[in-house]
Amino acid sequence: EEPYVAVVYSDYLHLVCSSCFHEDAPLLIRKCKEAPLEACKGCHEVYYCGSACQQNDWKIHEAECKFLSTAVAVPSDIVRMIARLLIRRKRGDHDTFRAYNGRKFDDLMDHRSDFENMGANFDKVFNDTKNYVSIDYMVDREEIVRYVGKLLVNQFAIRGPVDTCIGNGLYIGICIFDHSCQPDLTRRSIGSKMILRSQNREQTLNKNLTVSYISPLACTEERRKLLRSNPFFFHCKCRKCEDTEQDGYARSIKCESCEGGICLVKDDSAPLRCMKCGITSSITHEEANKWNADVAIVEYFGSEDCALFIRKSMHIFSPPNMRDLAKKQS
Repeated sequence: EEPYVAVVYSDYLHLVCSSCFHEDAPLLIRKCKEAPLEACKGCHEVYYCGSACQQNDWKIHEAECKFLSTAVAVPSDIVRMIARLLIRRKRGDHDTFRAYNGRKFDDLMDHRSDFENMGANFDKVFNDTKNYVSIDYMVDREEIVRYVGKLLVNQFAIRGPVDTCIGNGLYIGICIFDHSCQPDLTRRSIGSKMILRSQNREQTLNKNLTVSYISPLACTEERRKLLRSNPFFFHCKCRKCEDTEQDGYARSIKCESCEGGICLVKDDSAPLRCMKCGITSSITHEEANKWNADVAIVEYFGSEDCALFIRKSMHIFSPPNMRDLAKKQS
């Protein structure tokens, strides 16, 4: 799915095409011509692969270009996202645009009451937006607050080829899926497009499937803490979070002292102790969590890199953990 609106993070504006989101970096293959990115000749702030990408983005950037040209500085990413929503609103897209599953922008939840209960203050975002866009695009404060809520709750980070977050995108169709720390589907960015993948090749797409809103590789306590906070506001009760024993096995490491011993990596900070021989491991929780975090590489890189990573990890991870890695590779 292509994003309804998307922005390249301010720090990457000169490195990433604001249309197709492919990076201008050595040895990276972009789908557009192999040439340095070109700055927009109007605002000189956003960059494109070439005229084709600029023309593709012009329906939004035509107005945005004027905003950027008169701005004292490039505004925050959230303000630029709001501005792009305001441009689409003026074009009538909020009423006419439909995602692949029929959803439209007005169908998105804004969780306004949750933000207000947290004491969120939207005055700065409203004032910054008001100072950035021209008056004929501006709406009242209540509408801006709804826009902010919808963006914070529903947007996804767009990742580059080397797993760097390079921007945010609002995917109206994909954001219908609920969260699970053991998701049915995984997300991957290819340029600005968001791709959903399933390990089950016979899986048909339906709204009851799940994705992970955060890294499923973090420990249960950390995952639940993130999901309880802004902008998710819920206590996760998925199978992985409820079954802490299974979570410990999935992140476990080998015992250094005995054959077949396993040290579970759980949420507490107690020393890692072998379930078989009872000897405490010299590996700390921090080190074990770091190794488990590195597993993220298998989600974003090719099968050859996955296989290499698994071979290098065989002396660290336990058999249950290795089986979980093998599933991720497939």
